[in-house]
Amino acid sequence: ILVVWFIFASPYFIKAQVPFPSDYLVSFFPPWSASHGMPVKNNAMPDVITQIYPWKTITIDSWKLGQLPLWNPYSFAGTPHGANYQTAVFTPFTVLFFLFNRIDAWSILILLQPLLAGIGMYVFLRTLGRTRSASSMGSIAFMFCGFMTVWMAYGTLGYAALWLPFIFAGIAGYMKKPGLWWHPAFVTLGTAMSFLSGHFQISLYVFVASLLFLVYETVRLRAASKGIHTGFFLLLGLGIASPQLLLSYDAYGASLRSASFVKGEVIPWNYLITLFSPDFFGNPVTRNDWFGHYAEWAGFVGVVPLLLAMYALIRKKDAAAWFFAGLSLMTLALATPTPLN
Repeated sequence: ILVVWFIFASPYFIKAQVPFPSDYLVSFFPPWSASHGMPVKNNAMPDVITQIYPWKTITIDSWKLGQLPLWNPYSFAGTPHGANYQTAVFTPFTVLFFLFNRIDAWSILILLQPLLAGIGMYVFLRTLGRTRSASSMGSIAFMFCGFMTVWMAYGTLGYAALWLPFIFAGIAGYMKKPGLWWHPAFVTLGTAMSFLSGHFQISLYVFVASLLFLVYETVRLRAASKGIHTGFFLLLGLGIASPQLLLSYDAYGASLRSASFVKGEVIPWNYLITLFSPDFFGNPVTRNDWFGHYAEWAGFVGVVPLLLAMYALIRKKDAAAWFFAGLSLMTLALATPTPLN
């Protein structure tokens, strides 16, 4: 996992290149965007330089002055900053900006995502009793799956998602051996870290999936008391994240958007072919994506891992495999034009 991650991150470590789409500054906005053939490499990442990085700058500057980063004086006549969920003002990874200069801290923040995702998935799969080779395959597939890849530059959604296998490992481990301290720590801190990472929607998915896995393990092992204890650890994680959750809930209630609900981003059935060929309908980098929303609809995990997962369902048919097959079908049903959606 470390070797694969270092190869991926080598442009930063060896060539001092920064994972930041700065080309937008000179090509994506008027008047430069009006010229033919502007050299934008990826048309899906403008929010990084218009929102995520400026917000991170305000956050770091405030903390370094010993102030709570609650207010943004630079947007309109001032706007809530800490309550703006995507600012992630309470994430512990802010400490990187106190240890390194801003460019290096940002680079490490972005590049840590696949490494942590791989470690978490490896720990979880080993907790399930999978072999080292199978665990390595699953870890690398998760490190660079479509979702982690398309959102990596943001430094928010990836962090919200990568704690899922840590939480699963904690749940599975605690239900087997409740005496080990790191199992409840995984559940509690994984939940808290996800909700402090800057993207509530993804963290909500993580929490619901964790709750379903907890119910499954409780029923399978007939261990109600352990299930209740583990549920407490999940709630404790929410409690740790409550400063962010309460601030954002208060701001959401005061926002006009709180009264606006629309049904959108339903993935059509024919787009599921991208599970086998992610660029079937084009790619933002090559400027030929003509159908759908590439980043929002990315579900690719790799052809080999997907085929191996299907083969495992046919061959093994153990309880864990069936649970995750059911979870996969449920997530697809929530994203596609079904009655559940």
